[in-house]
Amino acid sequence: MLDNFSIFLGTTIILFIFVICLVIFAPKNKTFFPIETYPNLKQIINNKEIIDKTFIRLGVDDDFKDEYYHYDIYNQDRDEIEWMEWPDKNTNKGNVQFFPLFLLKKSYKKNKEIFKELNTTLKKVKNIKAVYFVNMPEKALIKAHNGWKELSNSSLCYIYCFNSFCFSKDDCGISVEGDTKILKKEQSYIFDCSKNFTIYNKTFNDVKFLLIYLDRPKDVPDGRSEYQPKLNL
Repeated sequence: MLDNFSIFLGTTIILFIFVICLVIFAPKNKTFFPIETYPNLKQIINNKEIIDKTFIRLGVDDDFKDEYYHYDIYNQDRDEIEWMEWPDKNTNKGNVQFFPLFLLKKSYKKNKEIFKELNTTLKKVKNIKAVYFVNMPEKALIKAHNGWKELSNSSLCYIYCFNSFCFSKDDCGISVEGDTKILKKEQSYIFDCSKNFTIYNKTFNDVKFLLIYLDRPKDVPDGRSEYQPKLNL
């Protein structure tokens, strides 16, 4: 017969193995998601002409002008973009700016008209909750914070980066709970905006990107952000 010590030792080993299995096979706390999470986004990503014309309207840096000079729109008079101050003063460092198409049930009709090709394409993408452009000048920072409760808990965020001179995580990037991606030109990212994140630009050039909030897929749990500042809209 087994003595009490042997029974105790055997039970302890079994419990230890069980805990290790839980750690290994437990669902991971995702910060970033594959682009395939939203197949309809391909209508934007794969339409290079719309992407290029959108960037031209945002204001092409001199370093990129040779790539876009062949578009007629490049040499036409264009509406000046009136960038707005980042609406969350608590997280703005270095004059972060944004240009909204719609946000928190507020539609910016004049802005939509400027980007009418993109806006037409966006109508084909389901479950969009907010769309705006972001301009991060040199040394600008969106400070670490959990995303705005009203939007982020029921959404994932999609970013398309128009321009960037980033070659490493030291230059510029987006970091979600310590998981950091370099913001690269013409690259897309999807992340959980309810988690603690920061976006930074340590270079001497502007970084411009498109940011879209989309309804979370059914298999992604709602976020738990409690952060809801008074936004200056």
